[in-house]
Amino acid sequence: MSERYACKLSPELRKKANEELNEPTAVGEIHAAIDKLKVGYSEEKFGKLIREDDYFLIRFLRAKKYKHEKALKCLENYHKVRKDFPEMFVKIRNPVLLKPIIAKRILYMLPGRCADGTALVFYRPGLLDKNVNIFDLVGYSLMSIEKVLEDESVQICGLRSLEDYQNFNISILLQVSISDVAKMNTIWVEAMPLRYKAAHLINEGKVYDFIITLMKPFMKKKMLDRIKLHGSNLASLHEIVDPKLLPPCLGGTGVDTETGGKEWNEVLTENWSHDTAL
Repeated sequence: MSERYACKLSPELRKKANEELNEPTAVGEIHAAIDKLKVGYSEEKFGKLIREDDYFLIRFLRAKKYKHEKALKCLENYHKVRKDFPEMFVKIRNPVLLKPIIAKRILYMLPGRCADGTALVFYRPGLLDKNVNIFDLVGYSLMSIEKVLEDESVQICGLRSLEDYQNFNISILLQVSISDVAKMNTIWVEAMPLRYKAAHLINEGKVYDFIITLMKPFMKKKMLDRIKLHGSNLASLHEIVDPKLLPPCLGGTGVDTETGGKEWNEVLTENWSHDTAL
């Protein structure tokens, strides 16, 4: 049997988990919730659990504020999408196939946290080639989010995305089918144990209209409400994110994008086997 969950959170994070996510303060009650989730999962319907350890399963409870039915549904969907949409996951199982898009450093986690504790992922879609394989981008993104979710503070406080659309080629969106959009929405909204707090769009221009046209039929209102438009007004972004966390291209004093991207790729690939190393 794998090691049971042992709480090593700071007092502040324990308090936040309890007050915002309904996480029990007694570790025995946490174990009971995890056990109930594992017992409720049907391997006959959804396949063998990818991981059975407490540290993996607790992500689903936290993402759904310890509401058992919702956490179980998310866990089921997490496995179901891998069977239903294999094209989205095939390269994750052999990540060396994602080497070209990873090398572009299109996304990386910014060091530090917002005032509310949320983590920050910075996307630079303007670096994408016009003939990019959208499934490669999804794979790269999923690998990154899975990696950052290893941090319990991200499970508890959540994640914000910063998306800079400077130089983005709109023709990329024209290559994405409605079916693919629906699949991606299912993966991100229904199958990932993630507290997604907001998407901050920068230099979005007309790109926003295209994105909303594609995504709106599949998005819930609460998700639409979490999209924040900043245009070229970096001051409005700085009201939410401390400039000390941001790269110079966003008016910040943090590490530059090349250094940040390189460091994140090193973190992302640190546990890869030798035959899949970049």
